[in-house]
Amino acid sequence: MTKENWIQYILESADSIQQVEPDYLLTQKIQQRLNDQKRPLRLSFYIKWSAAAILLVIINIGVISNSSRRHSHDSTNKRESNYISNSFDNSVSYNY
Repeated sequence: MTKENWIQYILESADSIQQVEPDYLLTQKIQQRLNDQKRPLRLSFYIKWSAAAILLVIINIGVISNSSRRHSHDSTNKRESNYISNSFDNSVSYNY
């Protein structure tokens, strides 16, 4: 057999293949199971991502509020220390 004859033989043998018809009840049962499993997974997926987004927002709000509180506290301490240091006379005077 030559290469071309062999290819033709393989292609003709594929013509005799019959497609298998699945059982209707079995197909319906499989489709029902697949549909039942999709709904909770999608809902669970959205719930998880929503909870993660909400948690991220809460953490960011906490960090920002803590940072601003710390910054205002540091500014107040610097102002108080400047006031106290300025109230004392730091100049050295020599009495001869």
